[in-house]
Amino acid sequence: MTIIPDNKQNRLLAADYLRLGKVVAYPTDTVYGLGVDTLNPQSVVRLFNVKGRSRKIAVPILIGSMDQLANVATEIPTLAYKIAEKFWPGQLTLVLKKNAKIPFEVTANHSTIAVRIPNHPCALNLSKEFEAGIIGTSANIHGEPSTLSAAEVNTQIGSGTDLILDGGKSKSNQASTIVSVVSGEFSILREGLIKKSILESFVSTLILEGEI
Repeated sequence: MTIIPDNKQNRLLAADYLRLGKVVAYPTDTVYGLGVDTLNPQSVVRLFNVKGRSRKIAVPILIGSMDQLANVATEIPTLAYKIAEKFWPGQLTLVLKKNAKIPFEVTANHSTIAVRIPNHPCALNLSKEFEAGIIGTSANIHGEPSTLSAAEVNTQIGSGTDLILDGGKSKSNQASTIVSVVSGEFSILREGLIKKSILESFVSTLILEGEI
C-alpha cells in the first residue's frame, strides 16, 4: 500500500490503478471514499472483502458528468434530472433503475443503483475516467466510523488498499442525502448534508410550476 498526495498527476496514477483492478482510497466532498472500477466484478468483490461488508448491501457509484448518468441508469425520470441539475455536483445521491451493464455485484442483485456526482476535484476527476464511474463507498471497515483523513484510512484498511490519495482532512463528516426517484416516485431514504426540508420544498415547487 502506498500513500501519495492528491494532485493532478497522482490522480492519473490512481486511475491507472483502478483500470488494473486495484483498490484506491481517495478524498471526496464528504468522507474518504474507497473505489474500484464499477465494471470490474472481481474488484467489486475485493472491495467488499476489504470493508468486511456483506455482499447483500449495495455500494454507490460516483460519476463525473451528467453525460455518464445514462451509462449507469435507465428509465431516468424528469424529476431525477431536475434534482440532479439543482444539487449536482454535491452531497446528494439518487437511487434509479440500473443500466444492464452494471454488474449485480455492485447492486447486491437489486435492480436499482445509487449514484451521484461528487463536488471534489479528486473524486470528480477519477469518476470522469471511467464509462460507468467508480465505486464511492466510504473507506472504512463496515460498522466502524467513517474516515476523515488518509491516516485514518491507513489505520482502518491500509493493508487492504493498493493506493491512498492524501487530500488532507475531510471538510465534512456527514454522508450524502439519499433520494429515490425510481419510476418518478420521490422518497428521501437518508437525510445527510442536504436537508429533507430543502428537498421537499424544491420538489413541491416543481410540481406547482408544472415542471414534473
